[in-house]
Amino acid sequence: MRLFEGSPEIEPLAQHYAQLLITYLSLVFCTFFNFIDSISMKNSFFPMPYLNMYHNFHNTLYLICRIGISIIKKIRSGVKVSKSVRKYPKVGNRNKNHPKNISERAELMNKFNNKIAIITGGASGIGQALSEELGKRGATIIVADINQEQAQNVAEKINKHGGKAKPYLVDVRNSLNVEKMIQDTVNKFGRIDYIFNNAGIAISGEIKNMNLEQWRQILDVNLMGVIYGSTIAYDIMHKQGFGHIINTASIAGLAPMPMATAYTATKHAVVGLSTNMRAEAAGLGVKVSVVCPGAVRTNIFKDYIDVRNVKVKSNNPDLSSRIFMDPNKCARIILRGVARNKGII
Repeated sequence: MRLFEGSPEIEPLAQHYAQLLITYLSLVFCTFFNFIDSISMKNSFFPMPYLNMYHNFHNTLYLICRIGISIIKKIRSGVKVSKSVRKYPKVGNRNKNHPKNISERAELMNKFNNKIAIITGGASGIGQALSEELGKRGATIIVADINQEQAQNVAEKINKHGGKAKPYLVDVRNSLNVEKMIQDTVNKFGRIDYIFNNAGIAISGEIKNMNLEQWRQILDVNLMGVIYGSTIAYDIMHKQGFGHIINTASIAGLAPMPMATAYTATKHAVVGLSTNMRAEAAGLGVKVSVVCPGAVRTNIFKDYIDVRNVKVKSNNPDLSSRIFMDPNKCARIILRGVARNKGII
């Protein structure tokens, strides 16, 4: 209590660390089950059948913390915590008709209006969903992908529904290619507001069967591609005094994931890069967030590269299973976190 008295600038930092604490407590709950289950699922990519347990536990902890913070604030402000002083229904500001929530939703919808956003890996999966959701919110989107035809299709779909999108052919493994993409965007629009470094691949199998070429393959896309996008965009953003860098990691960036060691290593690196970069960039007006989704219904779960260097069909449960989140729902959660400048989403 005394720690925060007279120090309101400390509260955002404390909330950030509270979020980290909740995340790690939740991971402790599911990691043991994940490890045991992976022993019997050696042919499966991303053995995370307990993701729903993780999310439920995480949300419960978060709710408890929010209730605690609310009570503490009322006590400090001299307001008695009793049912008699409630102005709104028992659900409080979780009620969708609460004035605070109505204004907040409107603010979040307008947050991306007329903004310039680059999305790598924007032609499929989470990247496509982000492109479409940003298009609905009035942003101009650069749908960047190595698959030019698919990027063109996504951009046309967005434009057809009243959005503004342009396809861009990019190979995130090539730093000059990434630099040109970002510079072309700045030259055309005069600035860059958001960059979503989202492109990624997956390699599955036991680490003892991996060769160095496979390590380079996944590091070049999942890590170096994010580094190129982050650092090149950061160089422009800190000069213009604003901007937001959003890097896609995974729950694999927060917890061990046997049979996907290379993928997990890259995602841990992306989390470390983003959280440290966030601390450095804050004083220069640049925001940095990292996205750590669980199981999302995307092609990464359908086709992946086996350590034998062949593409195989996944033996995972049907993607219609409840443990897989719809990519559009995932995109909406991500954008809500971006609008609120969350460090880890």
